[in-house]
Amino acid sequence: MPDFEYITHDFNSKLDNYQKAFGNKFLIAVSGGGDSLALAKLCFDYSKCNNDIIFEACIIDHGIADNSKDVAHLAKQRLDEIGVFSTILKPIEKITPPIQENARKARFDLLTQYAHDIDACGILLGHNYDDQIETVIFRMARNSNIYGIGGIDEIKLSKEFTQTSLFLRPLMHAKRHELRDFLKANNIEYFDDPANENQKYSRVFIRKFIANSKIDQNAILKIADHAKSIRANFDKIGFEFIKNNASPKNGDFVIDYERFYQLPFQIQVHILGRILEIMAHKNHPIEAKKIENLIINLKQDNYKPQTLANILIKKKKQNIILEIAKVRKHQKNIILKQDNQQLNTAFLVRFNQFGDNIA
Repeated sequence: MPDFEYITHDFNSKLDNYQKAFGNKFLIAVSGGGDSLALAKLCFDYSKCNNDIIFEACIIDHGIADNSKDVAHLAKQRLDEIGVFSTILKPIEKITPPIQENARKARFDLLTQYAHDIDACGILLGHNYDDQIETVIFRMARNSNIYGIGGIDEIKLSKEFTQTSLFLRPLMHAKRHELRDFLKANNIEYFDDPANENQKYSRVFIRKFIANSKIDQNAILKIADHAKSIRANFDKIGFEFIKNNASPKNGDFVIDYERFYQLPFQIQVHILGRILEIMAHKNHPIEAKKIENLIINLKQDNYKPQTLANILIKKKKQNIILEIAKVRKHQKNIILKQDNQQLNTAFLVRFNQFGDNIA
């Protein structure tokens, strides 16, 4: 039997830190695939030696595939066998195109709401080492900015203004095949989604490309680590700038034009990109080139309002004004439901993530 001590040791250390920092109740997001079931098993094993921690799992039945109900119940059966209590949730409304984007939005909405309902302090996700490599390469291919190239964060606040649910990824050190070997060693069956073999999806195409190439994965991770380091410094600068030179006002977000253009160009790109990402509830960074062009255009005397990521960007007197262009059917204009002080606090927490508060 393979030795999985290195996986469990690292996992247990991370859970020790999470428990100290955030609390003792966590929600596990489970799909029925190998990564999330390995996560559930590791959580159960951890709980046997830590009686004061509570784990509960949540399975999302998106209702898209014909067998989605069967897969959800199979996942619940596996969790019962492992020893983790679970609940199956379904979106109230049918998921419409673009399917992947809207399914992800529905999944995150259900997870954050359920975590809030059961007073969970964090949501555990099964992203792993391979997911990080694929994400960094994908974002490099999209000409992403320094924020995107930093890859997946182990600890991240959710994309909701109304709550501060945490997404926690304790398996970033483990490779996909190692997690599946771990399941096999524990006689736990998992479901392989056929979509994971369909190369019409960008991530699947990149996954196959990596498997058939000689990419130096350690070099990719070093690039991501350097990007994160730069990003952390940019975030500190951006955090201070927003505190002093930007604020919500009547549902809009107002930035001091003159002070913004006193900043170095790359920091301008970083700050405006982060603001747009947060306001638009995006799960990924906006393309850097689009933000760069916007910043250049804003300096023109004949600048006309334009929309990026469903945010309308205007220039008025000495301010740059950002407002939600039009609330889509699946969105809520949360900004208008909060007073300026509440939104300003929530926005700064979102922008700064955890700063220096968590290792």
